[in-house]
Amino acid sequence: MVYQFCIQHKVTFKYISNYRNLLTNLSGKSSIWSSRKSITIYPKDVHTFKKIIAKLYSLFTLHEIHKGIAILSDRRFKDSNVLFYRYGVITGPDTNIYKLNSKDVEYKDYVHSKYRLPEGLKEPFPNNIDDKKESKLLFKTIIPLKAVHSRASGSTFIALDKTNNQKFILKDSKPGFSGL
Repeated sequence: MVYQFCIQHKVTFKYISNYRNLLTNLSGKSSIWSSRKSITIYPKDVHTFKKIIAKLYSLFTLHEIHKGIAILSDRRFKDSNVLFYRYGVITGPDTNIYKLNSKDVEYKDYVHSKYRLPEGLKEPFPNNIDDKKESKLLFKTIIPLKAVHSRASGSTFIALDKTNNQKFILKDSKPGFSGL
């Protein structure tokens, strides 16, 4: 459906065309940066992006497509579980995100595991429902100290419980991966 949409609307995109690679991607065994993303679109500008994502949202709603896997490095569009967006590099060896109208590097793409917008750009969709979510314990009472193992489907950390100053193993798993 998204493939046909991109062809019809002449939107640049990439997708996983091999079934085996798609299964690996959805299993959580692939890179944290590519995992969960079966198709990625590259609109030419913010105005086009806003139109495209709104049309895709309507298309998914019309066809009642609601199940997906959260993409931690991206920002959720509205209340969707299948549409996420971020500012990032398309391809190539240069993974730098540059400051607006400058050759100065602001940060490297594929380093931060949470959504990040380059300085000088306005958030296209402020007041996101995820902005209001806040952990009750994590980073308040429970402090992850060191990653022991990390995969796109979940991670294991050594953590500290601040209430009793005890270290313990903390595991998380991302919902929606096959086998979970």
